[in-house]
Amino acid sequence: MQNIAPQLVDIHSQHETLALFSETYQMEIIDVLAGNKVLLDKYSEKLKEFNNLSETISDLYYKKESASKELDYNTFLYNELVEANLDDKNQRELEESYEKLNNTEAIQETLSQINQLFSEEQIGTITTIKEARLLLSKLQNISSEFNDIWNRINSVSIEMEDISNELASIFTNIEANPFLLSEINEKLQLIYKLQQKHTVTTVSELLEIQNKLASKIEITQNLDGELVKLEELQTKAQKTILEIGNKLHKKRLSAIIPLKNKLTTILTELGLPNADFKFELTISSNFRKNGIDSLQLLFTANKGQEFAPIKKVASGGELSRIMLSIKAILAQYQQLPTVIFDEIDSGISGEIAYKMATILKEMSLTMQMISITHLPQIAAAGNQQIKIYKEDNNNVTVTKLKSLSDFEREIEIAEMIGGKNKSNSAINQAKELLN
Repeated sequence: MQNIAPQLVDIHSQHETLALFSETYQMEIIDVLAGNKVLLDKYSEKLKEFNNLSETISDLYYKKESASKELDYNTFLYNELVEANLDDKNQRELEESYEKLNNTEAIQETLSQINQLFSEEQIGTITTIKEARLLLSKLQNISSEFNDIWNRINSVSIEMEDISNELASIFTNIEANPFLLSEINEKLQLIYKLQQKHTVTTVSELLEIQNKLASKIEITQNLDGELVKLEELQTKAQKTILEIGNKLHKKRLSAIIPLKNKLTTILTELGLPNADFKFELTISSNFRKNGIDSLQLLFTANKGQEFAPIKKVASGGELSRIMLSIKAILAQYQQLPTVIFDEIDSGISGEIAYKMATILKEMSLTMQMISITHLPQIAAAGNQQIKIYKEDNNNVTVTKLKSLSDFEREIEIAEMIGGKNKSNSAINQAKELLN
């Protein structure tokens, strides 16, 4: 209802006259006469696009500024990880190699002792196993049980010889290498340092951090390109806004003269023959919600009186007449089904009230017109009159409405003229007004 109501009913409240002081309202009047709705919609659309682009650009500049402060540090961290060449490093293998090289003498000594245990001529393990195998071979053919045991001893003998050979190979190949030990130690210390710095425990976690840093650096470096694209779009939108704004300006200028003429004609009928307006329309340097124009409406009601802002020089009665004049003009351009005036006649009386009633009557020929009034001249001009009154029922005040008959209208208008004590003169005047 709130969305469709403004398209169906124009409600002029007692306080709406103050809208005359608003530059926005004054511009809306000109735009109605100029037929600027389509242009204003285009302008509004482009202005929204421009503002969104400006906000995005501002955010990106802030992000760029923040990112630039971190770029050097992120680049340092990234390069540090890249130079560590972590892709080719197996931390466990490095640690094993380091332990071997760092304990070469102990390993050699231990392997030598094991070799003696295995191969000692008299009591070596391998020699003993071989002797046992040889002795057991004499019993192989006696029972399958002895044959199975011989096979097991034979397997052990083969395995022990293989182990002995492998240990001998390790013993032969292992040697102290201070240079390689130092190199592996440096690699490990670099890994430990990076892990401690980034509070992680594995090389894979360091590589993940390296990838994240690369992404951050790339985003920061791409901001400039993104900003260039957005600023090009912003410039294009700005150009379009200026083009539409200039079209609005020209159309508004062309509408001001007929608007001024219509206003002064109606105000002459309403008892202000010397009323005059001056519309000072200038192009602003800012993009405003309704265009690039700035408007100042100046008014004078009397000859010899200087023009001044309408809110400073117009009286209450003059404001009511100006507002009615504007509504009467707008009614010729806006197809509203219903217009409601709530005491548009404020500050009006006498002959001017008759003139105002005539204007309202003319407006009602093309639309439904409802006027809330205390003036008998205006009440009598209506096709139908509804009385609004209050009653107290059980200490509760109730507002009621009553549609009046012809006779009731005579009585009501007579009361509006002379009060509750209706004189014959008031009744006759009421009949005259109705006729």
